[in-house]
Amino acid sequence: MNLLLSLLLAAWVPAWGRVSPSRRRSGRYYAGVSLSGAVASSTTHVLVLPLDVVKTRMQTGSRLGLMTAAGAVLADAPGRGLFRLSVFLKGLPPTAVGYFLQGGAKFGGYEALKQESFARLRAAGGEELTRRCQLPAMLASAAAAEMAATVLLAPLEVLKLRMQTDAAAAARGAARTLLHISRHEGLGALYKGLAPIAMRQVPYTMSKLVVYDQVARLAKSACVGEREHLRPCAIVLTGLVAGAAAAIVSHPADLLLTRLCGSAT
Repeated sequence: MNLLLSLLLAAWVPAWGRVSPSRRRSGRYYAGVSLSGAVASSTTHVLVLPLDVVKTRMQTGSRLGLMTAAGAVLADAPGRGLFRLSVFLKGLPPTAVGYFLQGGAKFGGYEALKQESFARLRAAGGEELTRRCQLPAMLASAAAAEMAATVLLAPLEVLKLRMQTDAAAAARGAARTLLHISRHEGLGALYKGLAPIAMRQVPYTMSKLVVYDQVARLAKSACVGEREHLRPCAIVLTGLVAGAAAAIVSHPADLLLTRLCGSAT
């Protein structure tokens, strides 16, 4: 999932890079970054939703392998024939909406905070201070942007996990399950997973965005020569490295999130 998101985002990176520095602090630029991040994040999470359903079953089951977990998900599916495959799309609406909101806030917020931090550093101490403080500024920008994005994502992530782990919730559908949780467990239940989601998402985002920026900078200086922008193949490889780093960092908290926010029974 992390790798696919990084690759899809790479489709927009060349366009971002061609924006002149003077325009990178404009509202139109940040809106474009936010929309690109929202569409890419929502699309990739929807595309890999079947794998997410199987992963959730592996995390809640007892030592289930990939194929065994997939078989167990299919065995629980209602109906007959190909219709049963829809069980691998449990949680589709909250996934699409949640990661659209989260992606927009994360990528747009990161770019805005990063550019603002760099501008303040240049004003305070010139390029030398900016170079010295670049990495801390990028990490802090990524963490702050992701925390804001996590607040938007948390209720929809809880809803998704409930639909994937509770047959009654899956039968009710997203809207009715949301009302059911609100009425019977309180609105606070929708933020039950805020801490573990933040534990997963903040290191994930810090790793992915900062590693991408740093590796892209190294690749540009080492391989591009006088070219202003990275080649598409270099963008894809940079996205793969960033996605792999994010996946490794975020996995333990992802397991904790599934155990905490799954079925209420």
